[in-house]
Amino acid sequence: MNIYFAALRTAIDAGVVVVLAGMGELITERVGVLNLGQEGLIGIGAVAAVIAADQGAGPWVALLVGMIAAGVLGLVFATSVVVVRTNQVLTGLAIVLIGVGLSNQLGNDYQGSPVRHVFRPLAIPGLVDIPHVGPALFNHAIPVYLAYVALPIVVYILLFRTRHGMNMRAVGENTSAADAAGINVTGIRLFYTTLGAALSGAGGAFLM
Repeated sequence: MNIYFAALRTAIDAGVVVVLAGMGELITERVGVLNLGQEGLIGIGAVAAVIAADQGAGPWVALLVGMIAAGVLGLVFATSVVVVRTNQVLTGLAIVLIGVGLSNQLGNDYQGSPVRHVFRPLAIPGLVDIPHVGPALFNHAIPVYLAYVALPIVVYILLFRTRHGMNMRAVGENTSAADAAGINVTGIRLFYTTLGAALSGAGGAFLM
């Protein structure tokens, strides 16, 4: 059975990228924007983090660099679809091509090179001692706990337990009514589309 629990542990770590990208897309779609460029954002976040780590940055700094890189690309996407009003689907596919292309070119020099600074596992006292299950579920790096536990709770509270979250949902569900109520539709869409892209970049950076 040990091989199955080892596979479960690996799957949980690998799933962080999906969770972060999914949460990023969730808040993006809640404000009425569809971003199909997740693959490109994940790629650019990963290669930016690898480059930062290669220059001696610690894992948290590298993660932040990956988020910033993906956030910049996300801001380009947000400006195009929100301000210029380009087609969201086509622009998202362009972001995929840009992100994947850039990450392939920038990452050529780092293929096969191990990252020197990585996140260390943090065992949860007591729970990690449960036979088989404990090491698989309760001995991961801090970003894993944040992605699976803290982030969904924060996003839920933001969207459904705050007035700002109600404004976000109004922007995504009824833009005209939100604008008539004095809500800054453009600002909210720009900010949360960029933030969603940054979360996708964090997923790629974690897998560096």
